[in-house]
Amino acid sequence: MNVCTLLLDQWISPVVTGDRPPPINSFTLTPVTNNTVVMFGGNTDSELNGNKLYMISFTKTSVDILKVPNPGGSVQWPKGRWGHSSVLITTSSGPHLLVVGGYPAYDVWLLDINKRKWKELVSIIL
Repeated sequence: MNVCTLLLDQWISPVVTGDRPPPINSFTLTPVTNNTVVMFGGNTDSELNGNKLYMISFTKTSVDILKVPNPGGSVQWPKGRWGHSSVLITTSSGPHLLVVGGYPAYDVWLLDINKRKWKELVSIIL
């Protein structure tokens, strides 16, 4: 992984710790704070329509990646998708990630980023 520092016009290779995702495309990467992002969905060579969730934190010299496990069972978790859209929504209860559509899913999900819990939003006309 390489990162470009725009202010210095310089490329660096930060120290990467945690659960690196495999090479992936068609995912969303949504900023949460000045140094954290949420990565969701996408395609890899071994998995089409992925539904993996990663929380990624940056410093000037390092990147820490946390893969959030899907607990399975009756816990709500979106189906895999790619080419979807996501946006950060800040509410009184904290930051939330809104995920809309994608292929092959045409649904809407809301992730409570602090609690790391998904909720499907139903009865929404798309």
